[in-house]
Formats: sequence, structure tokens, C-alpha cells
Amino acid sequence: MCNNSTIDEDEIEKFNTIANEWWNPNGKFKQLHLMNPARISFIKQKILLHYNLIDSITRPFHGLKIADIGCGGGITSIPMAKLGATVTGIDASSKNIAVAKMYANKIGMQVNYIHTSIEEYVKISSEKYDVVLCLEVIEHVSNIQSFILYLSKILKLGGMVIISTINKTLKSYVFAIGLAEYLLKYLPIGTHDFNKFLKPSTINNILLSHNMTLKEIQGLSYNPILQQWRLTNDISVNYIMYARLG
Repeated sequence: MCNNSTIDEDEIEKFNTIANEWWNPNGKFKQLHLMNPARISFIKQKILLHYNLIDSITRPFHGLKIADIGCGGGITSIPMAKLGATVTGIDASSKNIAVAKMYANKIGMQVNYIHTSIEEYVKISSEKYDVVLCLEVIEHVSNIQSFILYLSKILKLGGMVIISTINKTLKSYVFAIGLAEYLLKYLPIGTHDFNKFLKPSTINNILLSHNMTLKEIQGLSYNPILQQWRLTNDISVNYIMYARLG
């Protein structure tokens, strides 16, 4: 495997093992299903603003091309397609893609799912996108510098990249690993590696090195009593950001 590969084989195998759980809202991906409304809210709001689109129409993203990198079973790809976008979902896990395709066919949604890595996709496609999504993915890849470079290569000039991940703080270790994996069992033990968590400043520096400017960042906070995620100003654990190319 080449030195600038972004694939972590252990992570791919981990997701292959639980891929059939993707569309079970009470399964191993329950927290992502609970988080999704807050993520979609941020994504929709920022895309509407960035491209000066009208929210009142049924399919406001019509005409936009969106790439969902590390799409998993498609839990974000499908909402983007429902909003009218032409969506391509890319994932290095063959089982994730199989599940994503099966679900899209089941509900009659058209999403172009491709089993490949971002670096291989850049080699085989000259496609450029208006929006590139990378949600809860970057903490599972190798070679962050190369990964973000590849994201920029598939983005149109003036386009936007949206990244959500976990901050590298003591609080994030306690909440995202200690509580979520070991105590409350929200996630399988070993889901996250604290060494792969990233401070927003780290991502921002890499974005800048690839001609991308951070426009906004918000925190994502979980209320265990209500079992709801919401957008906040607290970025100490989970956060979501958007940047512009050029």
C-alpha cells in the first residue's frame, strides 16, 4: 500500500463486521441516527446560505452535486438525495456499500454508491462536487494531511467541505470513550482511538494548506435524558465545521 494511503485496514474490518446494523435505529449505530437530525440541520442551513438557495421549495438542493465520503450505510446520503441533490457516496468498506445500495433500492432513492477509497476515486474520476461531506470519518482514517488534500481535489472552486469529528481533549476522552463505550455502552468498545481525535486547529491548519478557509464551526452535544443531539457553542467533544475552497 502506498505511503499516502488514507485507509486504516483495522478500521475497515471493524465497520465490515457491523455493516448490517446501519439502518437499525436502535442498533450499534444508534448514536449516529440520534445525531443525524442535528448534523442534517447544520448541513442544510450552511448549504442554503452558501449557495443562496430557497428553503421553501420541496427539493432545494436540486442541481447540486454532493459527495458523501465515508458514507457508511448512507444515513446522510439519503437525506441529501431527498433534498434534491445528485449524491455520490464513497466508502472503503465493501459491506457498507452493499448495505447502502440495498437500502436505497428498497426505498426507491437514486444514489451513486461506489466502493473505493478517496485516493483511488481521485485517480479514476475527474468529477468535481459543490459539496463534500465527511461526517464522523476523519477520526477513522490514516494520513489526515493526504485525506484532506484528496477532499479538496474533488471539490469545485468556491465549493464547500463539511467535516464533523471529535475534539482531542480530556473531556472528549471521558465522554466519547470512557462513558460512551465503557460505561453507558452507547458504542462498541474500541470504536474510537483517542490518538486519532483531532483539535479544530489541527484540521484548520491542514485546510489552509490546501486553499480552504474555515467559515464556521459548531459543537454537537448529547442530552442522555432526552436522547437528543443539538448544535451548541461547546466544541470540546463533538463538533462540525464547514470550509470553502478558494
